[in-house]
Amino acid sequence: MIFDFTNYTFSGLLSILASLYGVGYPLIMQSIGRIYTQYDSTLLANRFTKETIYRVFQVLLILNLLFAVSTPFLLHAEWWNIGFVTIQAILLVLLMGFTFLLFQLMIKYENAGELLRHIEGGQIDKSNIMDIFDLAIYADSKNNHQLYIDAMSSVFSYITVQQGDDFKKQNDNEILPPVVYDENVVAILRKIKGFIREDDGHHLLHRNNDIVSVLYNQLSKSRISLQAHQMMWFLLNEAITYNNHSWFKQYWQFADSYSSLRYRFVANQILSQDKKEFMLRHVMIGTLLLHNERYKWLNDIFLYTHSEPEYYGLIPSTFIEIVEMLENIDSICTVPAFQQQNFYFADEMGGVNDEKFVFRKAVKYLSLLVIRLWTLQYRNLYNINSLFHIPSSPILIEDAERVYFFVTGSSGLVAREMKLRFMRLGVVCEAITDQDGFAWTTSIMDDNCLVLGFSLSGSTQSILDSLLDAKEMGAKTVLFTSVPNKENQLYTETVLVASHNQSSYIQRISSQLPMLFWVDLIYAYFLEINRENKEKIFNSYWENKKLNGYRRQRRARKS
Repeated sequence: MIFDFTNYTFSGLLSILASLYGVGYPLIMQSIGRIYTQYDSTLLANRFTKETIYRVFQVLLILNLLFAVSTPFLLHAEWWNIGFVTIQAILLVLLMGFTFLLFQLMIKYENAGELLRHIEGGQIDKSNIMDIFDLAIYADSKNNHQLYIDAMSSVFSYITVQQGDDFKKQNDNEILPPVVYDENVVAILRKIKGFIREDDGHHLLHRNNDIVSVLYNQLSKSRISLQAHQMMWFLLNEAITYNNHSWFKQYWQFADSYSSLRYRFVANQILSQDKKEFMLRHVMIGTLLLHNERYKWLNDIFLYTHSEPEYYGLIPSTFIEIVEMLENIDSICTVPAFQQQNFYFADEMGGVNDEKFVFRKAVKYLSLLVIRLWTLQYRNLYNINSLFHIPSSPILIEDAERVYFFVTGSSGLVAREMKLRFMRLGVVCEAITDQDGFAWTTSIMDDNCLVLGFSLSGSTQSILDSLLDAKEMGAKTVLFTSVPNKENQLYTETVLVASHNQSSYIQRISSQLPMLFWVDLIYAYFLEINRENKEKIFNSYWENKKLNGYRRQRRARKS
């Protein structure tokens, strides 16, 4: 029996198969939903629906369903039977083939590594960059380091392309214009901003700050635009406000390296202006740190350098630089262009007096830089671990049973002031001002004693020798001086104080003022150690003083 190609049974079978595909379509839609659930990305789910295979599959499915519905009405015309069934069979075969391709595509979307290679397709552009970044976010959430590195490498490549470097066409003296990034880069940075705030398992994006190394590309001849500065300020605001110290440290390292390479030696007028702007930005970053009371962070940036001799490209390190920066900030705060700088503080409300608020905060930071200069000069000589060094003296005084101040000459005024202050807080202390007193006092010392010696010149031998003798007896020793040397390291601690380079200044300003300044600092820090108990002692001192005065008055009236 010859098979009838136009048999209703065969044609109906084709229709049934097409209908089954129609019933299976919701399952495919569920698969799209799983893509969204897996990656938490609308972009990747939408990308699947825009795939050529998926769209062709949809068209074939619709055509097959149309043919399946129209079969009963068209097969009665014999001249049309063969052509109709032939087309229906071809469409069904194509549908089956694209179904196979579609399932392969779905499997590829379930594998993040395969999906990344599929999306890149040998080219990274506006059409796929945001999808790639969403894969980086997915890798971050799953702690998939390799996928994260691969995806972010593609993101960084996209950014560097916009910097416009073409080394074949450039000459060494060419200066490129500032880079203005497209909306995709802005969107990427906005997403990064959200991960800086808190660590919800997104370990890599929360702590890693590789994006700065790309925006501050040391190999690029392009210049940093105001747009890039503004975007970076937004990110830094988040890191500082939400206490992301790791992210900030990486930022400062990249920025300092960029400054050293790009701006340390510049003669070009355009680059000089860029250097001025870059320095201004980082002074304002320091201001932001001070405003948010990130004192440890300030200590880190005051210290950080990667060059010898030490170079601090992001911090004004001379009085002239500080004054010039103050004038620069004052000038930008008085012009309408100030609002364009976007020096906003996340915890402050904006208003008409923003420029005044920023200026006051900047002045405080620059004042702190002035204090920093006092210890900057001798830092390498004396092995101080901090340019804004707070001595351990308050803690040493707190732990000591007896405290002695060794002084000669005019430094005795400082010692007596210190003795009066600390006695009122319950410290057993005494000021010794002569060499015989040094010798007798040293002979009765033990490891419960503390000796503070004062020698602004660093050459008062009686003080230096007595401190060494006290140390041999087990006492802790602290030397206050403006001239550090290797012998100073023999003491428990050496505190550097400011001095005048010219002796003629001594006639105008007392040489003891720097020491009195340190007395204020140490007293303040000492008071904060068990403050409540010290306040009770201090208050009882004044109560006893008042009571004794009252008793004296009564005795005087009786007599």
